[in-house]
Amino acid sequence: VIMVTSTSPKEGKTVVASNLAMSFAHMGEKTLILDANLRRGIQHHLFGSRSAPGLSNILVEKYDVADACRPTTMENLHILPCGDQLEGDIEQLGSPLFLAAIEKLRKRYQRIIVDAPPVLGLAETSVMQPAMDGVILVVWSGQTPTRAVRTAIDILNDNHANFYGFVLNRLDLMATMNRFHYYYYTNHYYNRYQTLTRPPQS
Repeated sequence: VIMVTSTSPKEGKTVVASNLAMSFAHMGEKTLILDANLRRGIQHHLFGSRSAPGLSNILVEKYDVADACRPTTMENLHILPCGDQLEGDIEQLGSPLFLAAIEKLRKRYQRIIVDAPPVLGLAETSVMQPAMDGVILVVWSGQTPTRAVRTAIDILNDNHANFYGFVLNRLDLMATMNRFHYYYYTNHYYNRYQTLTRPPQS
């Protein structure tokens, strides 16, 4: 169960989460993309599905988990959308009902990718943390302040997060500095490789 989050909104975590889920499904693993943004989740738009019933209906109305999950057009990939949008009752994400739902889903899927709300200013990622195996933090290159990243890491660490890694999103590979380092590295690497693999001369 992998949580994908970011420090703030609009850093691209939703697209990263969906791409990660599609990658696992493409590898043949039965995968679920779970939209845990009960305020304004949009995963159902990306996969051409309806938003409800979904996670909020499971937590508030005790809707059956199996009935809320549905297949996408991609083989091995299912979606559990956010459900009817909530402004209150967000604490339900830390309730025994949420933990029980995750345990049921573990028995049905090999990979569960959780599209979580941003860390800063919201409590959802903290209350969900006990049900997660690890977290991936998405960072918008050149836009997300370093201080915000450090604060988000501190918050997640305080809740015993297991970091699987970071995604530097929207990196401008055409920027002059990036292009220079990339050119220098690749030329050095391949010249070195050719030297090492060149057959010895008699």
